Amino acid sequence: MATAERMDVVVVGGGIAGSALAAALAGDGYQVLLLERQTVYRDKVRGEVINCWGVVELLELGLEECLLKAGGTYVDRFVGYDETVDPEVAQANAIPLDQMIPGIRGVLDVGHPEACEALATAAAEAGATVVRGIGDVTVTGGANPVVRYEYNDVEYDVPCRMIVGADGRTSTVRRQLGVSLTQTPPNSLGGGMLVEDLHDWPVNVTSIGTEGDLLYFVFPREGARARLYLLHDVAQKGRFSGPNRQADFLEAFRFRCIPGSGMFAAATPSESCAF
Repeated sequence: MATAERMDVVVVGGGIAGSALAAALAGDGYQVLLLERQTVYRDKVRGEVINCWGVVELLELGLEECLLKAGGTYVDRFVGYDETVDPEVAQANAIPLDQMIPGIRGVLDVGHPEACEALATAAAEAGATVVRGIGDVTVTGGANPVVRYEYNDVEYDVPCRMIVGADGRTSTVRRQLGVSLTQTPPNSLGGGMLVEDLHDWPVNVTSIGTEGDLLYFVFPREGARARLYLLHDVAQKGRFSGPNRQADFLEAFRFRCIPGSGMFAAATPSESCAF
């Protein structure tokens, strides 16, 4: 057992939220420890669009540049292709996202693992102590909070002023501190997949719509890449599973409401396809 230096803040979880907070606090001069289980951020099904009001906060935190360097792409048009709208009407009524908030270029699409890596690096550069590859974490709340974590077979006790649990929906911090979680029963399942070679989709256009029993999202990025999402009724769990799930997922994107939607079936899928 080793007792580490007292910290102002210990952030458990080095994802987008935890790393961004650590970077901001360290930049303001606080002593920050950021703890993350992963040594390499894995590609997961996560929302990868920062809406205009989020971009405002990103600029205020001084973190826009690091996400742009990580491959972030500004998207300035929204076209609502949908079964209830003719494609020509949808295109004519495109929403200019760069006019939503003065001075904001649009929404920012960025890969989740790339964003996490960039923000964790920004936190370290701002002066935070970043430890990745940790094991079990135990937290003690109250007037004198303490975080105990395991790293390379050594346990460390870190006294601090504040503990931040940014470790996801199954948060061990939340559970240990007895913070209750309230959620409504899900009525749909959402799945996503990163694709490449989507050359015919405009890089500055995002789209959301419905057709039949599916809700879709298209979040494009530079280099003919895009994250595609499909949502369906929770009763259809397993609809896109098995060895052909990637091909079935892309085939489902042959929506009649999207002009030239065969481009999706011709795209190159990644291995990550989960609901």
